[in-house]
Amino acid sequence: MSNLFLMNYIRNIRIGYWNCQGLSDRKWVTALEAVNEAKLDILFLAETWFIDHETHVSYPDYLVSTPRILPKPAIGHEQA
Repeated sequence: MSNLFLMNYIRNIRIGYWNCQGLSDRKWVTALEAVNEAKLDILFLAETWFIDHETHVSYPDYLVSTPRILPKPAIGHEQA
């Protein structure tokens, strides 16, 4: 891969960001549709709350996620 090709690709990369406030099945489908419809190269999902995390990790295009903080917090959406 030439440097010129790589530089042109990086200039044209399409990135999306969505604070999904809990990644339910419905929102997961919406996220996948957004990647295809907007022709995104990368979609960052924030505040997934690790809902159905094992399912999402097994998806072929899944890349990475931050580790879950344990123990669960005493306040917020993941109350212990």
